Amino acid sequence: MQISPELPIATIIEVVKEKFQFTISYKKVWLARMNAMAMVFRNCDKSYRMLPRYMDVLQAFNPGTVVMWVMIPNLHSTSIRTEMYMNYVFWAFKLAIEGFKYCRPVICIDDTHLYGKYEGKIVAATAVTVADKIVPLAFAVVDKEMIESWSWFITLLRRHVCHD
Repeated sequence: MQISPELPIATIIEVVKEKFQFTISYKKVWLARMNAMAMVFRNCDKSYRMLPRYMDVLQAFNPGTVVMWVMIPNLHSTSIRTEMYMNYVFWAFKLAIEGFKYCRPVICIDDTHLYGKYEGKIVAATAVTVADKIVPLAFAVVDKEMIESWSWFITLLRRHVCHD
């Protein structure tokens, strides 16, 4: 049985009490849920720190793949060196860029929520070939859905995929 990570802690306490006739503390439930989420989703901090390396490997094994970053400074950094955080990242595979030449001149763009410690959106642009096959053109991870992030994504899509 799969249970949503957003399930309220009070509900979990109630289910445990009903099923096992035992009252568990709020703190224990919270810690158990955090541990379970870490087991399922891995460590969010580590995943985000590995993203630049992943993108480097993606480009190394897919020559011509475009990766663009927007980094912002960590205003709460205590180190001498300013730490930078990823605000946006865009990528488009070379094969998809080349394949767009054989697609209908319509691009579909959609996004979906990212869940976990780092909320945001993943944005995807797709096209359809004359043979009705869907081609994923480009992707981005952005902090939130707003004019700046949409403009940034569409500008990079036009520059690197559509060659405007």
